[in-house]
Amino acid sequence: MASKLFNFRHLSVRFFSDVNPLLAQPTQSYEITTLPNKLLVASFDNNSPTSRISIAYRVGARDEPLENLGVSHAVRASAGLSTKQISAFMIVRNLQQMGANFYTTSDRESFSFKLEGKRDNIEHAMPFLSEVACNNSFKPWEVSEIIPRMKIDLESRNNAIKTVENLHKVAFHYGLGNSIYCPKYFLKELDSETLMHYYYNNFVPSRGLVIGQGIEHETLVSFAQSLEICQNVVKPHNDRTPSKYYGGEIRFDKSGKEATFAIAVQGASMKNRKESLAFGILSKIFGTGPHVQWGTESKSILSRNIESDLCTNVFTFNVSYSDNGLFGIIGTCAADKAAKVVEGSFKTLRTGKISDDDFQRGKNQLISDLYMEAESVKSQLDYSINQLLHFGSYQTVQDLVGEIEGVSISDVNNIAKKITTSKISMSSYGRIHNVPFLSDLK
Repeated sequence: MASKLFNFRHLSVRFFSDVNPLLAQPTQSYEITTLPNKLLVASFDNNSPTSRISIAYRVGARDEPLENLGVSHAVRASAGLSTKQISAFMIVRNLQQMGANFYTTSDRESFSFKLEGKRDNIEHAMPFLSEVACNNSFKPWEVSEIIPRMKIDLESRNNAIKTVENLHKVAFHYGLGNSIYCPKYFLKELDSETLMHYYYNNFVPSRGLVIGQGIEHETLVSFAQSLEICQNVVKPHNDRTPSKYYGGEIRFDKSGKEATFAIAVQGASMKNRKESLAFGILSKIFGTGPHVQWGTESKSILSRNIESDLCTNVFTFNVSYSDNGLFGIIGTCAADKAAKVVEGSFKTLRTGKISDDDFQRGKNQLISDLYMEAESVKSQLDYSINQLLHFGSYQTVQDLVGEIEGVSISDVNNIAKKITTSKISMSSYGRIHNVPFLSDLK
């Protein structure tokens, strides 16, 4: 099973198209139905020879109780194990025989069980998706077997992932500050009862979504009605406790030859659409990396403030969550050059005013990246899940582009000016003896 190890809710991320666009163009808008138990069902026919179905929930690492941090990582790792009705062997064998693919993805706010298969036999694979997503049993002897898998996940994290996880912790403390990875100390405390309690109290219909591409809506509604999703909730699930932004600094000095750092300010939530889009344009203006393979980014503000021979990788990120966000710069460089790179990144973050040329370039890059992302069928599904889970409706890419076109240079300049006085969050990891402390940056 695949896990989403490094998930940002970027307003634009480039993906390679995995299906010929001519074979996978939507012929209609999403059909959306809300069942009596508040489970949302959405589908559209994209004329693809393959079908994709996901059972998703508006639940993630931010919903973990403080005494069980990392339990969502354990649930992700246990996807595909034996359920109440069938064994893990039966799940794997039958899906392989049908040529289907099953995987899970999760982040701080959502969790998805995804099934892909041939359109003409996807209905035969759907019962196995139902079992995995709704009838988990978390048998004690199988829970103990996922610990080595979780250890591999932890050891596979690079310094950039660790830096970003630490940045969330110092920025939000709780809620959004929770890591999508399980702390090493909690691995020994994992048990079946802990996973069962978290799963059956959070993976509920009012937080759920059944979404399909390349499948008739009536078939999907019938499938959703048959799901045995637990409704025995001990607390309301319509609202979450908002995550407050704090700011601050966290440093981890480790051996090695490189230093990784991230500097950020409070960004915009997904529900503050105009400000979120302005941040998206600003991220392109500052620089999100080369748009040509093996090329360089010569026009971004980051490239002007940091000499090209000083770093291996520095770019701007923009993360929008349901009630908050992060906007900043992350980079990796040689340890002995860290001071100049961090100072150049901080100078970029405090730019304050954007030129007309930079504004137009940033807007064009954001729009083109969104269109290229929309060419990927998998990316379309992820975008749709995000929209439907958090807004209960679907907005086409064309509509989103229309909103971007409506963002003015004054909107972006207001954001840039606001950043100059915003509280900073900073995280650094690796050989950081030359990374300036936050209090020393001016």
